[in-house]
Amino acid sequence: AKIQVFIRAKRRDKWEPTNFSLAKIGKMRRIMVEFFDLKVPVKVEAVSTNHHSLKLSDSEKPPVLNDHIVSMEASPGAPKCIFYVIPKGRGTSRVLVSAVPITPSHENRKILLHLWDIQVAGHKYESSQAGRRMSVTNVTNKIVSLAVGSEATPDDSTTTDDNTKYDSDILDVHSGSDSETESEPIEPTSVKNCT
Repeated sequence: AKIQVFIRAKRRDKWEPTNFSLAKIGKMRRIMVEFFDLKVPVKVEAVSTNHHSLKLSDSEKPPVLNDHIVSMEASPGAPKCIFYVIPKGRGTSRVLVSAVPITPSHENRKILLHLWDIQVAGHKYESSQAGRRMSVTNVTNKIVSLAVGSEATPDDSTTTDDNTKYDSDILDVHSGSDSETESEPIEPTSVKNCT
């Protein structure tokens, strides 16, 4: 899977690749998770741990219905999932992106694809020198290699600060960057199919 982050200069402008790290933001970000050679459907879930600072949406237009969680489904015919990270108030929030293969044998097994710790700044931060530098620094994609793995061992999981446990045993998760590019679980109220 490939994870990309996008930003736009103004509300009606085109979305452009931006810094993947998301250490500090003042504007909305568009996140795309794209799967390659997908054999089975995968549920993709994004969670914000502080919805007072950061909200999530599967649409860039209001209203934001699921303000702290979005759930989408990728399939071989629709391998891309897109969601939006929306700053709402100053503070910090963790955003976790996970995947669950939809197969009988691996049902309910959640795998952490990426985790961001994000500081929310004022809207003017993006137009400051520091904000502009942040937008063009480290404009790369994250590549996560997913393949069915072996049986679980005690070391094959990750537990986050909110005590949500993510398994890494059923998928071989390998992180890298795209060299060609410069540039407790929560139940969702609905699942949106990807494109």
